[in-house]
Amino acid sequence: MQTSDPRAAWHALHPAMLLFGILDRLRTLIVPIVFVFLMNPGNSSALFWLGLAVAASIVPLTARYASLRYATIDGSICIREGVFSSRVRRIPAKRIHNLNVRQHLIARLLNVVQLEIETAGGGAAEASLVALSKTESDRLFAYWRSEKAGSQEAVLEENEVTTPPFYHINSHDIFVAGATTHRLGIIFVAMAGLFQLFEERFFNAFVGQGPEMLQQTAGRLESLRDQAWWQVLLLAAATLLVLFFIAWLLSIVTAFIRWYQFTIRHAHDSISIRTGLFTVRQYNFPLNKVQALRCRITPLRRPWGFMQIFVQSAGHLGFQDGGQAESDLLVPITRVKKTQHFVNAVWPEARWDDLTWHPVHVYTRTRQFRVLLALATCLITGLLLVYGVETWTLVAAGLFAAAVLPGSWLTAHATWRQTAYAFDQRFVYIKTGFLGLYYWVIPLNKIQNAAVHQNPFQYVRRLASLQLDVAGGGGGEIVIPNIAVNEAWLLFNRFINPRPRPIEADTA
Repeated sequence: MQTSDPRAAWHALHPAMLLFGILDRLRTLIVPIVFVFLMNPGNSSALFWLGLAVAASIVPLTARYASLRYATIDGSICIREGVFSSRVRRIPAKRIHNLNVRQHLIARLLNVVQLEIETAGGGAAEASLVALSKTESDRLFAYWRSEKAGSQEAVLEENEVTTPPFYHINSHDIFVAGATTHRLGIIFVAMAGLFQLFEERFFNAFVGQGPEMLQQTAGRLESLRDQAWWQVLLLAAATLLVLFFIAWLLSIVTAFIRWYQFTIRHAHDSISIRTGLFTVRQYNFPLNKVQALRCRITPLRRPWGFMQIFVQSAGHLGFQDGGQAESDLLVPITRVKKTQHFVNAVWPEARWDDLTWHPVHVYTRTRQFRVLLALATCLITGLLLVYGVETWTLVAAGLFAAAVLPGSWLTAHATWRQTAYAFDQRFVYIKTGFLGLYYWVIPLNKIQNAAVHQNPFQYVRRLASLQLDVAGGGGGEIVIPNIAVNEAWLLFNRFINPRPRPIEADTA
């Protein structure tokens, strides 16, 4: 690639890049800034050093803005940066899987977007243009589409943006998603942990010398010693309920911020998703890169019949639920009875509602029961070691064992009954779990590798587990556990060497 192109071929980013960089730096310093204000309200020197840290970060940010340029040259998007040493990257348009857009509230006011360039490398974006005008972003989109698929298909994709979405989330589903999120407990524990951290580490350090607010708080805590035990217990329970309620409200508010106007559209040979209240995210993933669908039903959502659906794709980084490095989120929440609708949106020939599920061996129940008993034994042993062998510890251990034995058996039995697999000429389907359920839908031609495993206990019972691997495996292991060893090898050969048949043969 020639780097001596005319100067007009290279474009600078929008000046808003400087503003965004300063705001990001302030965001990282918000915790020490608040701490300084609370602990040292009259200390100006601390604020001076914080201001100096922000000012020092402006120098490299300005240098990067002055040196970073991009251009579209010979079917590629080229990026040049560096002050003392120049670095030029060339990303062929045909190798780019997606151009994802991120636009927070300030960027929307300035009509600026962040453009992330994704290739087959996976794990992270190949490049990120943090501040582009909307006009330049649309130009790069048009250039990528025309180079990748031809000008005619590019026009088709532009027209399909205006087509009705095949899924649009409503306010009720957003509320349920927030009220039943699996992060609710994490938020509650974090808030309780912060409360305990403040009480233990800062109470003793600042009594008598901290601000007036801390002295008043110390006095209130000290007065609890004079209260009756039931009053202290009642106050503690009320505090936990308040913390839980606040965490619950925060999770609902977070859901509305994340999933506001979550919309899915078909865009020619890909799916386009747009979501967000303050920060709007728009990303796409090609349908031919989809390796598997993973459906997750958490214990909180199972009684209401709600689930999440993830797309596992090769080398793609779209939108992760909670920032986890796992599959791309396809649907934040939907009814279980609508699963067929979303499965067919990705693979029209896939079946879901009329599957014949094959159960796994009953050893699954035995193994699960043994694991739960081992955990219970460790807990009881730890109780006796910590508090000694006394009457009340023996009674507590006995009551705990009496509750754990039937509970462990019911748990193991439900796990066995809910673990099964199904398959047809083109797909394999797997479900597993107890309180929470997981479903997998995997095309046979996307299976990269398979392995048959046998531990000593399975070997005695002539059982085995079949593990399946697909590209971009970040959503957990895909395993059919505890099936007959001959069945495992039959499935191994069937899945690794599938024999395609016409669609008419499958539906006959």
